[in-house]
Amino acid sequence: MTSFCDDRATYILDGVGRLYEVKHLETIQYIFIDRLWSLRAHELKGAALYGKALFVCGKFSEKGDHKEKVPEVFSSLRLLETLNAEFTSNFIPCAFLKSDLNAE
Repeated sequence: MTSFCDDRATYILDGVGRLYEVKHLETIQYIFIDRLWSLRAHELKGAALYGKALFVCGKFSEKGDHKEKVPEVFSSLRLLETLNAEFTSNFIPCAFLKSDLNAE
């Protein structure tokens, strides 16, 4: 499962291609939008919306179709295959206090 956002909403995408919009009203609600593919994503590494193109990185089965667009969310879908089973990220999760950033 992975997520991405645009200027109006946050979305969740699962391994079988179901796309949900996350709404935070009185409670958090997940609204199903569409199923993006019929193949199986063995592992989703991430997703990013660049302009109106959605890029999804992961390991996908070879068989299956995918949607080219969901007009209200993106106009093109690119599946980026992770080739190396030992894929690692250079991202280091951390948090800073705002007061530490202002220190001189």
